[in-house]
Amino acid sequence: LVVVNAITGQPVPGAMLYVQRNNGEAKERLAETDGAGEYLWQSWKRDVMLFATKGDDTAMQPLWAYKPYSPGMEKGVKKYCNLYTDRAIYRPGQTVKAALTHYSLSQGKELNAVNGDTLTVTLRDAQHKEVEKKQVVTDAYGAASVEFLLPSAGRNGSWSINTEYGSQWIKVEE
Repeated sequence: LVVVNAITGQPVPGAMLYVQRNNGEAKERLAETDGAGEYLWQSWKRDVMLFATKGDDTAMQPLWAYKPYSPGMEKGVKKYCNLYTDRAIYRPGQTVKAALTHYSLSQGKELNAVNGDTLTVTLRDAQHKEVEKKQVVTDAYGAASVEFLLPSAGRNGSWSINTEYGSQWIKVEE
């Protein structure tokens, strides 16, 4: 597990990690990321949320996003990409700042950051039409970031940011 800044895509050393059951029980302190922003967590419980905090910043991620092991994944290497945006709702003409973490799952058990992979990141409008496409290269932590300027006269609704390995929805509203 690597905690990365959603804006810069850089690792966050010293982030406090917490878990909370989806039923709303109190957060339980898990650990702190090391100097590289990493922490090895062996649990794959699906009914918890993972929180990372540093200073006044907090991020959370449901564990289903980490693609835990399931039968039939034992063969080969599969790649995934988690995308994050600086907010969930934008106005036309605003800039969408997105970060991603790209990783592989080998033999259904071993997670690794994908270093040096070139990914095409596509912004699609509410009608799923391509608005803009950019390429990014992942760093040693599998992280990269990208920005898109939303058209000032675009159609409002649910837009998406997509890669071959994952996507993220955003809202565009007045």
